[in-house]
Amino acid sequence: RRSMEDFYSSTKQWVEFLEHVPRAKVEDGLSDWMNVETNGNVRALTGEIFLWRNYDAWAKINEILGKPGLADAYREKANKVLAHLNTEFLQKDGVYKGKEFGLTQCGQAMPLQFNLQPASATGAVLAGLVKSLGEASLSGPHMRTGMFCIKPLLFALTGKRDLFHLAYTILSRRDYPSYGYMLDNNATTLWESWFFSNNTYSHNHPMFSSVSVWFIQVLGGIRQKSTSTAYSTIVLMPRAPGPLDATLKGVNCTLRTLRGVIESNWTVIGSDRCTCNWRFSVPFGSTAEIGLPGKNITTVQGGGTHELFGVNLCEPK
Repeated sequence: RRSMEDFYSSTKQWVEFLEHVPRAKVEDGLSDWMNVETNGNVRALTGEIFLWRNYDAWAKINEILGKPGLADAYREKANKVLAHLNTEFLQKDGVYKGKEFGLTQCGQAMPLQFNLQPASATGAVLAGLVKSLGEASLSGPHMRTGMFCIKPLLFALTGKRDLFHLAYTILSRRDYPSYGYMLDNNATTLWESWFFSNNTYSHNHPMFSSVSVWFIQVLGGIRQKSTSTAYSTIVLMPRAPGPLDATLKGVNCTLRTLRGVIESNWTVIGSDRCTCNWRFSVPFGSTAEIGLPGKNITTVQGGGTHELFGVNLCEPK
């Protein structure tokens, strides 16, 4: 809250500036920087979503700071941008398309991340995303997004077992384009591009590192509840890829917070690839809500380490 108050004036100037930017400029930005998708210039779509995010965030800031008039005004502006987004780009078959792009991973994933599509279209948009993962020139599904859509893509594939496996599959590939390709070509830090560049793009760049959020929040299952401050309430929901994957033996995940260290470590023990032993710790001063597949939420108070044997960590089918 203090940061919102301290930077309120400068943030207000930025948002008011955006109101006067011509639509053509909004839709002429970075696109999904350094994607390698065919017909992947999604800048018109990403520009609209970035504009929506600014208005939506400003509405929330004003609501928190007790300025309901401004909050309502910018929520209305955000809704108008959202309506324009879906009218302009969402097709009847659930594919987001524009003049410069067709079916793309980013075009499908970014709306899904923020639930911008109409609820009735969610299944079709997700089906389009799954279809976009394949390309005739590549052997099997690959991730070809740029810096803005890695996280939306991975989180959109989290929820059902077959899609979860698909997310892990594209992350564990070693052929181009993939993180494994970087490693096999002597990368010790993340590149700015999926391909190797001798003299143009950086070889030490954090822009593809949003994958680590998926590792921590999904494989490790460590999240903060939306109403929590400084991890006062932790949500622990670890997930395993399941029977379609035989490579991941377990996860050791540690997150350091102001209240202390949160740990979530699990090891596969069952032939079904879902049965695991799970060990977790919750720091003093925090409360953890435990969410295991098919189980009711349970609450654990901070200040100790816990171990559960033979628990199912796979998403439902």
